[in-house]
Amino acid sequence: MLTSLALASLLSPSPLPQEVLELRHVPVEAMLAHPKDAGLRRVLELLPQWIETMAEREGEAIPAGLAGMTMDLLMADMRLAVGPLEAGSGELPLRASLELGAPDPATARARAEFMTQLLELAGMAVGPERPSGLRPLELGLGTFLGLGSMDDRLVLGLGAEAPSARAELPDDLPPGVPAQMSLHLDALGLGKLMTELAARDGQEIQLGAAELALVGLRDLSMAIGSDGERGWLASRTRGYGRDLREGGALPAQGITPEVLARFPADCTVAMAWRMEWGAILRLALEPLQEVLEAQGVPYEDPFEAFASETGFDLEADLLAAFGPTVGAFLSESTGGSSLTSGVLMLEVREREVLDELMTQLAGLATLLASDEAEPRMQEFTRGGLTYTSLVVPGLPVPVEPTWAVHEGVLYLGLSPQAALAAIEEARSGSAGLASNPRFVEAAQALEADDRSVSMIFVDSPVLLADGHPWMSLGMAAIANALRTTEDGEDLGMLMPTFPELRRGAKAMLQVSRVEGDDLVTLGTMDASWTVNATALLGALDQSGMMLMLTLATATAASESSSELEWVLEEEWDSEEWDSEEWDADEADSEPKDAGGGSTGDERLGDRQLRQS
Repeated sequence: MLTSLALASLLSPSPLPQEVLELRHVPVEAMLAHPKDAGLRRVLELLPQWIETMAEREGEAIPAGLAGMTMDLLMADMRLAVGPLEAGSGELPLRASLELGAPDPATARARAEFMTQLLELAGMAVGPERPSGLRPLELGLGTFLGLGSMDDRLVLGLGAEAPSARAELPDDLPPGVPAQMSLHLDALGLGKLMTELAARDGQEIQLGAAELALVGLRDLSMAIGSDGERGWLASRTRGYGRDLREGGALPAQGITPEVLARFPADCTVAMAWRMEWGAILRLALEPLQEVLEAQGVPYEDPFEAFASETGFDLEADLLAAFGPTVGAFLSESTGGSSLTSGVLMLEVREREVLDELMTQLAGLATLLASDEAEPRMQEFTRGGLTYTSLVVPGLPVPVEPTWAVHEGVLYLGLSPQAALAAIEEARSGSAGLASNPRFVEAAQALEADDRSVSMIFVDSPVLLADGHPWMSLGMAAIANALRTTEDGEDLGMLMPTFPELRRGAKAMLQVSRVEGDDLVTLGTMDASWTVNATALLGALDQSGMMLMLTLATATAASESSSELEWVLEEEWDSEEWDSEEWDADEADSEPKDAGGGSTGDERLGDRQLRQS
């Protein structure tokens, strides 16, 4: 049995690179090395041929080899780096480089020559090759822009001819797990750089720490890797842990076994956060205040505004009435893991505040209701607990939100059955999610403790059954599109069989905790991208999102059709068409009868022919 939720020992953060943005990934083929991803690799192999065939059918000319080389470049290992130029350069204060790997220096040089020839054919001025191996492109940017090769890499450089030196990107992946994709973002440095660029164009744009924090951008490092048996994800947001701690947002404990016991063992999707919500709201509003004040816009503190309007302190009287833990899940027990099985959990410290809030929300629903709908509260008792439902008598409303409080936790479901089943599971005395073997296996892989402040769990092996039909439909569509000849291509099986896909599949688990001044996240998942994508489609299907997306797509298509029909009707009914154009055609081309006129049948047939 799992007795604690813990993170693995994380590596010490490495020195940061100088670039404000750097993104790297290994060759895509290496990322799709798992046997279950063979179909995805096959799709990428056939794309160049498909592009060329489709272009030929449309009568468009694509230079020979362009599609294949483009795909080779997209599949290659890549490095994108953006950083500031030294002061006093007199050019744009920006350097950037895109490096795409090749099998050898000769191939890299051939690709560079091919690309420059295409640019010259398109009318672009390309200068002679420089000692760096790059040829300048004349685009009038006021700074150097060059394309060429360096060793076994195709290089596109801006601002500086030589890319910045490669440094090890920091990551918190477990020891021995190589990074397949790495990202480092110095959001504040990037903001300063963008501000300088805007100033050179006469624009007064200030992108500082407040603006970037407002949209969630900070100093972030992230890496994704695989050890062949499972996939790994790790990220570190520098300074955010200190902000949470100093702002009073961190509770005394994180997600404990007691919290896990509130989740049914058969959850297919489960999420939990543990924060003090008043402090979190203040932290979120601080950047907004700084941004507005810097722009000269009056800022009214929402906490003060709430107090002046209601006489209550938003943080002390309302938000403090609720505990720091929030959870949500879909499970078999509460409704077959469908949308209506969804349950929201919220710790309650002051029951009176909750009751008053629910009464106010019910009153608001009544005010917003139509004449036919009269929502009201309805109570019932089960197992000594009082449950409250929001009902709409006389109308076929498909949901009946129901809630009850058990041992200081509010359970809210979209149906009475979901709320009742959730509380019965919590009362059963089981370990809840901590008794789910797939959760246990993932948590043990992360070697966790109860300092985690957030958790996301996706039971991939179970969700594959719901996601497999959608994934199969998509792969079948891709396979048919790639069959560009009449007798069809021998593509092989792009999609594994369901037993093969499910065999040995790993669940997804992601947990976060504060490490020193930083917020660190570590996650584990299946090593196959096909398995993970299929599981996520299954989660969307169970949550009802796939149905909503399908309905939205159908509605958009219907609206487009209606708009087209309206345009055609407007054009057909115009006076110009009915009188001038018709009369001119009639005078020149209508058949005559013996008396010099047209027969009624002939005129009707001619009009119908024109309409069709």
